[in-house]
Amino acid sequence: MESVARAVDGAPLLHWTGSWMVRGESVELDLRAMGDGDAMGTVERDGDSAEVIVIDGNTVLLKGGRAYWRHGEAGSADVPRFADRWVHVNGMVWGARLGELSPKALGRALLGVGSNLSGWDPGPAPGPIPSAVPSNALGFEVDSSVMPLKEGTYWVSAASGNRLAGYSGTDLPGSSADEGLDEESPEKTVTFAVRTGSASEAEEAYTRMASEVRTMPETLPLAGADRDDLDVDAEPLGTAAGVETAALRSKWPTTWVRPCRRLWRRWSE
Repeated sequence: MESVARAVDGAPLLHWTGSWMVRGESVELDLRAMGDGDAMGTVERDGDSAEVIVIDGNTVLLKGGRAYWRHGEAGSADVPRFADRWVHVNGMVWGARLGELSPKALGRALLGVGSNLSGWDPGPAPGPIPSAVPSNALGFEVDSSVMPLKEGTYWVSAASGNRLAGYSGTDLPGSSADEGLDEESPEKTVTFAVRTGSASEAEEAYTRMASEVRTMPETLPLAGADRDDLDVDAEPLGTAAGVETAALRSKWPTTWVRPCRRLWRRWSE
């Protein structure tokens, strides 16, 4: 299993597709995760979707229409202000910390349990194999005593012994606590298929993220809960209440895109 952790840590990109439950309803995710907490994709609740960008694991930006924001991530007064704009939300999306799905973050969590990993042997399937995961995938079950990982099953492709193919559990993969997931359900509520992407796919995703962030205003509106936390209720939305994007713009291309190009050149030689 240690080889799986190292393969995850070294992956240019992990493409996650799957869902989890919040308050009895399913949240669907299609996410390309890269680096050490960077990701972009879409999240859907009851058929209404939003684009999502995660930067450094903590800065989470969402862009959805009115229908999406009516599902509860904003107060009714915020819906028309947030619709079709990028909005700075807190570090989670529907209770999940998406930054922990990035290769370095997840690889670090897997490697963090050290020798326990190498001792795991795949046994009988501990639960239903997520859709889009090969039917002969091997299941490595992690119980709550193995820290810092949370309880869940990592599915590994039998055809290539070090490739992560899926995950199922009552929490999302990673080491931080998720909030709001239906953890008391007797059934596993989180199911994901995972595909390892190439350096060229990572470069393309980083370039798309760069393009989106470069067109954002200097400040972004904050979700209602964030405004309470930061004590900026009295400030005009979109001025003081927001996240400065100039610093985010400065990350491209030197920090993200150029390293991906170097990776691609090395892999394609």
